[in-house]
Amino acid sequence: MGWLNLVMKDVREHGISFVVLAVGFVLVVLIALVQQQSGAFSMSGFEVVRFSLITIIPLISFIVGNRLIVREYTGGTRRFIEALPIANFTPLFVKYCVGLLYVGLLCVAVVILAATAANAAEDVTRQYLRLLLMKTCVIGTLFWSLVFFVSFTGRIRLVIYVVLGLTLTYLINMPGFDETRFAPLAIMDRQLFVFERDLIPWRDIVETLLISLAFVVAGFTLALFNEGSIAEQLGKPVSRRDMAAFALLGMGCLTVYTTLQKKWEYETYEFSGENVVRSESPAIAVSYISADNEESAQRIVDSMRDTLTGFQTDIGLSDLPKVQIALNTELERTEIEPELLDGVLVTANFVDYDVFEHSMLQSIAMHHLLLALTNARWDYETRHWLLDGMARWWAEGAEQAKDSSNNDELFALALLTKRRFDFEVSPLLIWQTITDQYGFEAADALSYTAILYLEEMKGKATVVQLAADYINEEVGDSTIESVQRLFSSDLARFEQITGQPLNTFSKQWINWLEQHASRPGVASRIKSVPHLQGDVKNVVDSGYGYRLEASYTLVTQTTDAGSAASAGNMPIPGQCVLRHQLASAYDLETMIYERDRDRQECKLDGIAHSVDSPYASGDRAYVLLEYESEQFHRPIPIWVGRIHIQ
Repeated sequence: MGWLNLVMKDVREHGISFVVLAVGFVLVVLIALVQQQSGAFSMSGFEVVRFSLITIIPLISFIVGNRLIVREYTGGTRRFIEALPIANFTPLFVKYCVGLLYVGLLCVAVVILAATAANAAEDVTRQYLRLLLMKTCVIGTLFWSLVFFVSFTGRIRLVIYVVLGLTLTYLINMPGFDETRFAPLAIMDRQLFVFERDLIPWRDIVETLLISLAFVVAGFTLALFNEGSIAEQLGKPVSRRDMAAFALLGMGCLTVYTTLQKKWEYETYEFSGENVVRSESPAIAVSYISADNEESAQRIVDSMRDTLTGFQTDIGLSDLPKVQIALNTELERTEIEPELLDGVLVTANFVDYDVFEHSMLQSIAMHHLLLALTNARWDYETRHWLLDGMARWWAEGAEQAKDSSNNDELFALALLTKRRFDFEVSPLLIWQTITDQYGFEAADALSYTAILYLEEMKGKATVVQLAADYINEEVGDSTIESVQRLFSSDLARFEQITGQPLNTFSKQWINWLEQHASRPGVASRIKSVPHLQGDVKNVVDSGYGYRLEASYTLVTQTTDAGSAASAGNMPIPGQCVLRHQLASAYDLETMIYERDRDRQECKLDGIAHSVDSPYASGDRAYVLLEYESEQFHRPIPIWVGRIHIQ
């Protein structure tokens, strides 16, 4: 029973510390889950499991190894253990098992917490949980086995950690090395770790366990070789000579790392060639492919310069990220593709854009400029409406936005979205739902009208102050300040700056928005769009394949199009469109990139769309029904949803 006494000894010595560590671990995981759920487009809650394996579990493994192993060798207490009538192998085996059990329990805990916080759409099955738990425990075993080995290296253990970290960083950044083929990194793949639900990566798991076994064998060898003389020598206090050697080694590693980092750096993304229109301040560049498109490019640069100059003056910024806009004539006119790449890069087919489309292009560029300035902190759920609304507000001319020629269409789109949505909850607080179900354009229109109302009620200075509060937000110099920032309520922030609770503001804004429904330009656009309700089903055809079928019903007859169709049982004017693509098992931010559209008359009797689908049983499809009208530059979403193919 010597091993049991050793276990009880470790529990008595380290039990309280391990409990405190576990409580801290659970709190950090819960905070991460809350933060993940508050994201503008929250990914799966199981992303927190991967986050914990990358950050928290290694740190805890290091602390546990330091208490269980390092303290005994540096303090000399292991000699009392060696005097007991037990084999030298037994204490080492007990310590390995105790540490492995503790780390394993933390791995199980983080999976359970993530599963508890998962929403219904994630379809958490037992098979998926077993797969995720298996991968999590395998990685946890690897971390503890590594720490177990390194803990016996005494005073050079920190050097070993640094060398291992730099080596791993070098391999990951080396262009000729595919880290996804290396077993532990393959398991931790950003996509497959969380979203793979069926295939078990047996080869990667076995290879990872073999690497873990190699570390364990190395640890036992180091501790038992020549009766532990090597480990005892390494466990002695660090001398001045050792300190000097470590300093030289550290400087050498830093020099090598800096040299390698320069090789990893790449030239900033910069348009080249003659077909580019530029502005030096603010930094803007627009590529236009051929001379025929130069006038359109110059128009974009001029309008973008005015927008950015006004924004820079309002916020008081000395410099702005570079904005580059690339012409791609292969894109459809409605496709605008933004990304954060050395500033802001937007790709669009802008050759024949009119005033509204130019404003949309500027709004999207401003949206990503604001993201770049806030290091993507502005797209959290409860503040994303400010990001969208202010981007459009500055694109429309800020204080001149209330007189913009685009307002009739934007107000009409906002009101059409409102009539399809139950506003018992403020739409400004559930921005992901608005964007997902009604599209970016509808969310953009709603948020823009909210900013216009805020300006009308509180003045331009309040709008600018609210924007500056997020743009100039200080991240904090300490961990405490960073954690405090996570609990900073956007509702309290809004009320502090505007002097009005957000819920009260939201109700007043909706009433104000309704008052604009009678404006001629707004009313005519609203009447041109029938209030349709769509329904999509998947059916099995005679060939045992799957088809998507969609139908429409008329909710009200208040519109001109709806009244005409109902009176004569005629198809509704305009065209109804069905689009679809394969969707994730999770409710991720989704945009349909498939250009195939099934355009049909919006008939109310029977099936309007019946299309072949490439999906198999068990797949999940993202389906969109739209109404195209000449009164609007973008189609109006009628129905958006995810359906299971079965």
